[in-house]
Amino acid sequence: MTRDASSTPSSPQSQQHVQHQSPASLQTPVNSTLPVVAETLRKEDVFDPARLFGVTTLDVVRASTFIAHALGDNVDPNAFKVPVVGGHSGATILPLCSQAGSSVELDEVLGGGGCYSSGDEIVKSKQGAGSATTCIAYAGFRFVGAVLAARNGDSVTKEAYVYLPGIPGGKEIAAELGVEYVCCEDCAG
Repeated sequence: MTRDASSTPSSPQSQQHVQHQSPASLQTPVNSTLPVVAETLRKEDVFDPARLFGVTTLDVVRASTFIAHALGDNVDPNAFKVPVVGGHSGATILPLCSQAGSSVELDEVLGGGGCYSSGDEIVKSKQGAGSATTCIAYAGFRFVGAVLAARNGDSVTKEAYVYLPGIPGGKEIAAELGVEYVCCEDCAG
């Protein structure tokens, strides 16, 4: 099979299309894969740091579900939106329970540290029979829905793993923290 020159990633026609896209990386761990995506886009000369997002909606869904389950059997996870910032797992993940939208007692929720290891718990529960593919697909669905709503003019705030120097004020924050990528809420300004 041959490929037309206009379909190669570095062709002018392809670059024109890519420049108007907002790539969203949905692979895990997002804190490792987003820099790879950014470098690939740089290599092709189509990197726009203000339009590249690492999808962290999975962390928000997991934290909201964990809190709902910790609070009781009759609590709907959709009643909560727990913003998650920082990294993607373990000590770097930071669920902002105080911003959950409903009263949440942190002692009830964080007793076993489950918010921090919810991804590991899901993989463990599968007992080697797979991964969290359905959860990831649902998170992607929610993130893309938010992007489309924003493009239609709706006011939308979503958490995302981003390249700090690509957002307003981000260069200064990156220099102070010594990191280029971070997960934040409403970090596009």
